[in-house]
Amino acid sequence: FGAEEEYNWFAGRDASAAFVTGQFNEQGAHDDLSNFDGAQLGEVGHWLQFYNNHEVYTKVGVVEGKYFGKDGSPTAQRQQVLDAIEAERKRKEEDKRLFPPCNSRYTPETGTTFWCEPDSGGVKREWKGFVRTRDNLCVCVPPERLDHPSLGKLKGCEDDVSTCTIR
Repeated sequence: FGAEEEYNWFAGRDASAAFVTGQFNEQGAHDDLSNFDGAQLGEVGHWLQFYNNHEVYTKVGVVEGKYFGKDGSPTAQRQQVLDAIEAERKRKEEDKRLFPPCNSRYTPETGTTFWCEPDSGGVKREWKGFVRTRDNLCVCVPPERLDHPSLGKLKGCEDDVSTCTIR
């Protein structure tokens, strides 16, 4: 983080936005999260947790600005962002409960197999589910939710199957 080091523009500033936008430069190194949607704020939360729990990157202080006052105390704006991050975490948790991830396995000989079981994605439930896509991911869907507008069919799979192999 020194003057001639690769990440020197991080030093002494809140560059939260850069971790989500990928703009790791002077223009992207800022603290304005006001236009971030829930998913982007969830990513900010991911990085916040990553650094709070990291063994090597230890906290040495806070940056006075939007999220911390002159005395280092958290601001109301920081609490608003933390509340939005928590709301996104809960939304994702509920989304995973409603549409748990499929199991998958790839081998060069057979291709990729996706399947649903009553505990696919680490979510225990009463139903097995059918293979579908949602946000470009394979999910397990119960029969009563097959017409959900956010779902698509996995290309190369038959309708209403719990197992599908794509070569």
